[in-house]
Amino acid sequence: MPAARVVSVIYRGPYPGVEAVYNRVFSYLEENNLETFGPSRELYFSDPAEVPEEELTTETQIQVRER
Repeated sequence: MPAARVVSVIYRGPYPGVEAVYNRVFSYLEENNLETFGPSRELYFSDPAEVPEEELTTETQIQVRER
């Protein structure tokens, strides 16, 4: 993956909860005069077949630039 300026959040919990991460990041971007730029990335650090849902770890990276 190419280098990028991102807002990064590490979330721990069931995958459906990742949506809340995006909502909080979009609020942060608005408050800090930033906008999304390009695609976002999700990195999965645990296997749902090996750990309970509440221990799943996901990093969300959203590319940003100043407005």
